[in-house]
Amino acid sequence: MIELFDSHVHLDPDGLEEILSRAREVGVNRLLAIGASDGLRSNTQAKEIASKHENIWFTAGIHPHDAKDYVNVDGLASLLNDKKLKAIGETGLDYYRDWAPRESQQKLFEAHLALAKDMSLPVVIHSREAAKDCLSTIKKYLPLKGVFHCFSDDLKTAEEIISIGFYVSIPGSLTFKKAESFRDTVSKIPLEKILLETDAPYITPEPFRGKKNESAFMLYTAKKLAEIKSETIEKIGSVTTSNAMELFSI
Repeated sequence: MIELFDSHVHLDPDGLEEILSRAREVGVNRLLAIGASDGLRSNTQAKEIASKHENIWFTAGIHPHDAKDYVNVDGLASLLNDKKLKAIGETGLDYYRDWAPRESQQKLFEAHLALAKDMSLPVVIHSREAAKDCLSTIKKYLPLKGVFHCFSDDLKTAEEIISIGFYVSIPGSLTFKKAESFRDTVSKIPLEKILLETDAPYITPEPFRGKKNESAFMLYTAKKLAEIKSETIEKIGSVTTSNAMELFSI
């Protein structure tokens, strides 16, 4: 029996029960609902969804895209005492879209890191073309636990992430036909430092590219990881689930 943990998913109430049913059918039995996106609204939504489902937990954060409108994390206060809150984020730096001034992104990122450290919670990192600055900022707040979600950088970056005690989370892009270089990188990352995620509804894996992503599709990412690591799908599921549960204290 395969056991998989979708460690990063953006959930919406519309059609949710059908999505969860399809996920369970393929062994995706645990999910971490990410609070960050669309300002503060999605945080409340993630909390409400988690409160109604035993095997769904949530995070609280403000996405770097929204840093132009939020200068601190005060708006998250009402979420912080919830027993199903398992991490702060996603938070970080996005130099690819650059939808918010980098100075604002940096200030908001540091506010999240300070909050995570104060609460002894792990932090979920969004890093897009900004790994160097993300890592240098995180190092100011160590010791801290966390994961670089939707990892897509090179092996040297992965090794630096692991060296500070963080995990990397692998999305559906691992399955893309032109992702040979990324697959080679992932093959060299210790399985004990890897989580799996969908980032649904984004980054849909092969063979479903072009469709809205959902947790059930993570099976294809797990299968590709099993192929790359020359392991069984059961072993991939067991280890990556264990990694996620350890990181998020579940």
